Amino acid sequence: MRIEVLYFDGCPNYEALLPRLHKILERTGVSAEIDLRRIASDDAAQRERFLGSPTVRINGRDVEPEAERRTDYGLKCRLYPCLSASEQWIALTLIRQLALGAPGGVSRLASVAELSEGEITNTLDHLPGVFRDEERRVVGFMGLTVAEMGHHRIHVDGRPLSAWCAWDTLFLPELLGETAYVTSRSPTSDTEITLTVTATGPTEVTPRDAVVSLLLPDGEFGPDVIQRFCHFVHFFASPQDGERWVAEHPGTFLLSVDDAHRLGQLTNRAGFGDALASATER
Repeated sequence: MRIEVLYFDGCPNYEALLPRLHKILERTGVSAEIDLRRIASDDAAQRERFLGSPTVRINGRDVEPEAERRTDYGLKCRLYPCLSASEQWIALTLIRQLALGAPGGVSRLASVAELSEGEITNTLDHLPGVFRDEERRVVGFMGLTVAEMGHHRIHVDGRPLSAWCAWDTLFLPELLGETAYVTSRSPTSDTEITLTVTATGPTEVTPRDAVVSLLLPDGEFGPDVIQRFCHFVHFFASPQDGERWVAEHPGTFLLSVDDAHRLGQLTNRAGFGDALASATER
């Protein structure tokens, strides 16, 4: 995995990012070199599509989903959208409640999260990708649903659940603090793919050469995340199996199962670092 950090001299944001990035790599056990790239002029900023300092790219792709749509290049500091500590905790609590196999109601979430129902309601109304049933209970969030859908199945402590896409099955176990048994099928060959995913990584991957397709999002995740992103993220039995499908779907690319998991770890740390640490202490 190749990580690039683009910056300009004197940027305090880039200087603050580096220790955190090194700590994330150390905690997740990801082996990756960080390539620092200084942007020295506005001409260079335009040429490099530099959206501000720091710009972080993994294997050449910006970590911010909507980056490809932006054209505001230049020598400036860059801030990234993130959840507050309270929102992180509510989101993590919601995912773990869904993993119990039943819809999540506001009262129950408030009790488990030790927050008021008003705070829970307000947060749920603003979090992206929250799906509810007719009784306004949450039935799906952050790639996990209690409703049977698609062909990505994730079994947690014997409970059958559904994931929205292949990548969800790789990053969710760490958020849940559980080991998951995953079953899926290749959309081209219909071959079954099975694996066990722990908080530290995938094991027992069958077939052993299975890969994952990913798509660079063209905007922020919202109510249409399943149609716009998840429908393009699948397991394939082999690189050859996946290459046929990727060739027919512009914008998609293949990653090994291990690399897709590492990318999920980085995403978890960036979005839920404080909440994950707090959950471990509890």
